Amino acid sequence: MMTTINENIIVIPAKEKVFPIKVAAYCRVSDESDEQNGSFETQIKYYKQYIDENPEWILAGIYAEKATGTDFRKRKEFNRMIKDVRQVRST
Repeated sequence: MMTTINENIIVIPAKEKVFPIKVAAYCRVSDESDEQNGSFETQIKYYKQYIDENPEWILAGIYAEKATGTDFRKRKEFNRMIKDVRQVRST
């Protein structure tokens, strides 16, 4: 409910935060080397644990891939994540 203080000031209350907040993670390595594979698994484990430990968050998904190059159009998991976010925002 808005409150009018005077002709120049109207107080509009902030919306209440809605919890839990859906949170996702994007994990990526650029090649199949043993070192990169270890990093890949570490990233996934870290973000899952980090999100799970926050009581105000709920894990919406882990998007993970091994993709080379800089062309995001070739990154299937990245594009799936963007598609999923757009679907949620349009509802």
